[in-house]
Amino acid sequence: LEEDMTLLGDSTMMAKHAERAAKQAKQQETLATNRKKYEDMRDEVQREYDEKMAKVNARFVMVKADEKRRELERQQELYDKGQEQARMVLEFEAEKRVRAEERFQAEMLELERERQEALEDKRLQEEARLERERQTQQCKERTATIRQEQQ
Repeated sequence: LEEDMTLLGDSTMMAKHAERAAKQAKQQETLATNRKKYEDMRDEVQREYDEKMAKVNARFVMVKADEKRRELERQQELYDKGQEQARMVLEFEAEKRVRAEERFQAEMLELERERQEALEDKRLQEEARLERERQTQQCKERTATIRQEQQ
C-alpha cells in the first residue's frame, strides 16, 4: 500500500497511513500488554485460589480427622463405661449370691437348731410321759397292794 501511495505521490496519505499503522501497532502492543497483565493477574488469582483451597482442604481434612478421633474416643468411652457397668453388675450379682448363700446357711442352721430343739422337746415329753406312766403304774401297784392288805 505504501508503494502504491508513493507511486501516486500522496505524502499526506502516506503520513496518515503511517500514523494509523503506528496507532494500530501501539494498540496491538497495548492489547498484548493488557492481555499479558490479565493472564498474569488471572494466574495470580488462580494461584491464590489454589493456595486458599489447599488450606481449606487441609483444614477440612484435619477437622474431619479430629471429628473422627473424637467420635472414636466417645465410642471408646461408651464401651469402657459399658464394660465397667457389666463388671459392676457381675460383682453385684456375685455379692448378692454370697449374701443369699450366707442367708441360706444361717436359715439352715436355724432350722437344724429348731429341729434339734423339737427332738429334745419330744424326748423330754416322751420321758415325762414314761415317768407319768411309771408313776401311774406304781400308784396302781400300791393301790393294788393296799387293797390286798385290806382284804
